[in-house]
Formats: sequence, structure tokens, C-alpha cells
Amino acid sequence: MKNEKYILNPDFFMIPSYRISPFSTRDIKFNADIPKSKDELDTKILEKHGVGWNFLMTSGGRSAINVALTDLALEHDDIITILTPSNNNYVSGCVTKEIETFCKWNRVVNKETKAIFIVHEFGKLYENIDELSVYNLPIIEDYAHSFDSYDKRTVKGDYLIYSLPKFFPIQYGGFVLSKNKLPKAHDILNENSNQYLRTVLNYYWDYIGEFSSLRKRNFKRLAELFSNVGFFPRFNYSENETPSVFMFKNNECEELKLDLLKNEMQAMGIESSIFYGEQSFFIPVNHTLDYVDMQYIYDVFVNIKVNNEAC
Repeated sequence: MKNEKYILNPDFFMIPSYRISPFSTRDIKFNADIPKSKDELDTKILEKHGVGWNFLMTSGGRSAINVALTDLALEHDDIITILTPSNNNYVSGCVTKEIETFCKWNRVVNKETKAIFIVHEFGKLYENIDELSVYNLPIIEDYAHSFDSYDKRTVKGDYLIYSLPKFFPIQYGGFVLSKNKLPKAHDILNENSNQYLRTVLNYYWDYIGEFSSLRKRNFKRLAELFSNVGFFPRFNYSENETPSVFMFKNNECEELKLDLLKNEMQAMGIESSIFYGEQSFFIPVNHTLDYVDMQYIYDVFVNIKVNNEAC
């Protein structure tokens, strides 16, 4: 299938690559060439979060979770309760598997709960965080997919978790914030890796607002396109929330063939996945996408849907 600008069945070696992360191959050289300048990263982070936080760079989001859990000194039979905005039963294995190396987890606060783990899903904030203070328990807030999503409240968490590749064009890295003095990460970054991450993050930090604005624009455009075939956003975002993906569903479709859709979208170079536990699916929305990219992604989806009668 062709249009004037692209084909939907290219040679295998000519397949494009659209990722959830904004990282692309050309960013390797670009990031490597970022000149070292005055490192103001700690100041920038405190300006964003407020004073009193301790900051530790890690190799990724899971390593940041590990640091927070290590600091809590949990026992094997302790329980961490995971809460999410959607209340979907599914929680990413990146979270649950890391918790399981320390203790157990559940989805409802009870008398065995020793800490609360909030996942701000795909840029959507957990709204009832103020109500959790009654439990007087440590709170970990996972912003891995919600880097620039904030409301006007003061952050309630005792630990804040971030994953850099989900928002910035970089291959690895994360960080954790805490009001406590943080232990070292279990996979300690060497001096060169730490300096590289600080240099790159220090540079891109000034573009956070621009990246967020483009994601919101792209989300709106994708919502317009997919509405043409009866699919609509799974989450509605406020002005202070920045989507990390475009997640969509069809309320009238009882059985969208999600596994088939995932396999065929990825075969066409579009990273995508299923929001397991419900009939929802997500694709990239990052700031590098332009209108023709989103049209391509939409056309691929429609082509797969029509050819396979996938609802």
C-alpha cells in the first residue's frame, strides 16, 4: 500500500522506527557532542521539586526503585501496596519484579502494608494522594512515565522515581529523590557514566516545557485521527499532565485482537503494547513525531485493522 510519501509494506531493511522513547540513532552522536558546561543540574532539580531533597543519579528507573526500597530496610514478609490512577489490575513488571526482590506486594492498603507505591500511569497522576496521609506510611511516587506531570499540591512522596529514556532522547539513566540521605545504587554508575548522564540531562532540562507541549499537541492530533475509526483516548489529561503514550480504546469493540495488533504494528516499526487487563492499546506520542509520522502510524493501524478484521 502506498501514498505519496511512504509505503506500508516496505522492504524489511527499510522499515522505520518509532519508539515510545524519543531516542533515535542520531542522538548517539548528538549527545556525545554536547559540550560540558556549568553543571546546574542539582539547582534545576531543586527548582522543580523544592528544597530539602537529596538527589542520586542511577542507571535507570528500576535502579532508582531499588535505592528507595533499600533505604526502607524492608523484611521479606513485609508488603508494599501499589496504587494507580486507573486501578487496573495490571502493573508493569519493572515495578513488581523489583519489589519482589525485597518483599511482597498487594493492591489494597491493609494492616500488613509497610509502604505505599504510587504509579503515576502514562502521565496520569494519582488523584487521591492527600488521603493517604492517614496511614502514616512511607510513600514512593513513580514518575517513570510521568516526568512532567505535576499538580499544584506539594509532593507528598518520601521518594520520587524517574526514568530518563521515557522522556528524553537518551538510552539509559534515571534518578531518585528523597528527603533522606540515600544509599548508593546496587549498580553504581562509574564516573564517566555519571558525568555523561549529568551533562546530557543538564542540557535537555531547559527543553522540558517544549517537549511537553509537543507531546500534548501530538496526543491531540492522534486523538483526532483515531476518532475517525471509532477509537478514543483511554485517559483524559489536565493541563498539568503530560502523556507518555497515546493510549486508546473502543467502547463498542468487545474483542480487539490486541496480540495480533501489537505484533503487526511492531513489525511495521511502531513500538506499541497492550494495557493488559482491559481492551486498551498504546503507541508513541513523543515530541519527535511530526504530522506525517502520526499519519503513517494511523494508516498502519487502519491497514492492519481492515486486513485482519481486528474489530
